[in-house]
Amino acid sequence: MARRALDAIAATLGERLGLPLSPTERLEEALTHASAASPARPPNERLEFLGDRVLGLVIADALIARFPGAAEGELAPRLNQLVRKETCAQMAAALGLGDMMRLGRSEHVTGGRRKNAVLGDGMEALIAAIYLEHGLDGARRAVLALWAPLIDAAGPAPQDAKTALQEWAQARGAPPPVYDVVGRDGPDHSPVFTVNARLASGAAAEGRAPSKRAAQQAAAGALLARLAPEHAAAAHDTLTAPPAGATYAAPPAGAAHAALPAGAAHAALPAGATYAAPPAGATYAAPPAGATDQTSAPTGGAAQTRPAPSPGTKDKT
Repeated sequence: MARRALDAIAATLGERLGLPLSPTERLEEALTHASAASPARPPNERLEFLGDRVLGLVIADALIARFPGAAEGELAPRLNQLVRKETCAQMAAALGLGDMMRLGRSEHVTGGRRKNAVLGDGMEALIAAIYLEHGLDGARRAVLALWAPLIDAAGPAPQDAKTALQEWAQARGAPPPVYDVVGRDGPDHSPVFTVNARLASGAAAEGRAPSKRAAQQAAAGALLARLAPEHAAAAHDTLTAPPAGATYAAPPAGAAHAALPAGAAHAALPAGATYAAPPAGATYAAPPAGATDQTSAPTGGAAQTRPAPSPGTKDKT
C-alpha cells in the first residue's frame, strides 16, 4: 500500500473513531485480507485472532457496567449478539472499512468489500492494531465509540434460533436437535455450507450460509418457522441483520427470496403464520461460480438433489 494512501486511511479512521492512528505496518497488516497476502505482506488473521479477544473483553466489561444486576445467563447471549461476525461487519461498514481493505483480485470481483466475513475480520484486526498502539484504554475508547449505541439500546436478553429450538424440544421431553453438514458449495475462498437440523421426531429443515455456525442458525430458524412460528419470530427479532447468504425457510412453490439489503432486519412472522414443509426431494441451487455475497435462496429450477443425511454424519466442527 502506498505511503500516501496509508496516511490518508490512518487519518480518516482516527477522525471517525476519535483516536489518533499511526500509519504503521501493523495498520496495513490489519487491512490486508488473506487473498492479498504475500511472504512480504502478512494477512490480518493473527490480528483478527487478537482483536476478537480484545473486543470480547471490552464488551463484557461494558455489559457488566450496563446491567449490574444481570446474571451470567442473561449477559452471555447479549455478549454473543454484540461480538458476532455480523455485528462486527455492521460496525466496519459504518466506518467505511470495506473501501480501505486490501483484497486479492478474486475476492474483489466477488464483492469481498461487502462480505460480512471480510468486514467482520477486518474490524477485529483493526481493534487489535489499536490495542497494540494505544493499549486497552485506547481499544475500549474505539470500541465503545462504535458499539455504545447498541449496548445502551439493549432490550431483553436475545435468544438465537438454535437456543430457541433446543428449548422448544426440551420442553417436550425431546433430546436436543442434531446438526449435520450435508453440503458445501462455492470456491474455497467463499464457501457456502448447507446444514440439516433434525429432531428425534424426524422433523428436519435445511439452512445455507457462508459459515457452518450461520448455516446451523438458518436451519434452526427454518425448523422453528415450521414447528413453532411464535418462537421463530422471537428469535428473528433479536437479529439486527441476517447472516450473509443465510436462507431460513423454503418459500412457497414458485416464490423467490429477495436478497436482504445490508443492515436490513428480519420481519417478525405474523401471529399464527405457518410454513409448509418443503416437498420430498426439494432441491437447492448451488451458487454459480464467482457468485457475489448476495443472499442465496432455494429455487425451483435445476439444482443439486440431496438425500436425507444418515444418522452417523454429525458435524464434528
